[in-house]
Amino acid sequence: MVEKVVAIHIKNDYKCYVCGRKEEELKKIYDDIINELTTKIKETQDQLNHEVDNYKNYIENVLKETEGNPYLVLGYDTLKHDPMEYYGLIPHLDFLLSYAEKNKEDINRIYRIPRVILRSDNIELTLSNVREYLEKNKSSETENAEIIKLREDLNQQISNKNILEAFENHFCKLGEYKITLDKPNEITVDGNVEVIVPLCSICEYM
Repeated sequence: MVEKVVAIHIKNDYKCYVCGRKEEELKKIYDDIINELTTKIKETQDQLNHEVDNYKNYIENVLKETEGNPYLVLGYDTLKHDPMEYYGLIPHLDFLLSYAEKNKEDINRIYRIPRVILRSDNIELTLSNVREYLEKNKSSETENAEIIKLREDLNQQISNKNILEAFENHFCKLGEYKITLDKPNEITVDGNVEVIVPLCSICEYM
């Protein structure tokens, strides 16, 4: 047996029953949010482009200032354990060492002579090897901690905007909210009583 439902619709002048917002007010809120996100995305993109340009210029500066430096023949493993006395002799030493550490596996594969050929210990990588690898890969060197963070922020902002745009109709339209009432003893109703009121998407999730 299907239970009867007595539904009472309350139009409330097409305003949200809780906050009183109309659909045009919801659209204004939605547009403000989208505009704010669009502005933030542009700001982040501009900042990211600026950081990428600065980083590329820094890479070019490292290559220029280390070109022909006689101390680049020193081994990476030696320098990383005791770099202090070479800071005044090798420009951008900290960057070269950290870059070598980050790309050690690839640099090793390219520049380290295999043990089977030498029949002895592998030759130690030099900063000259590191610099050469950097020069060959400078066009792809657009990542540092700040750039990675900005790129993550930008992707999240774009994702947020895409999600909101996909749900525009839901956000800007009044929905219906059903309230099931307990029937007073003095009223006889054949079936359950539901009051259906207009509800905006904001109040829906409160």
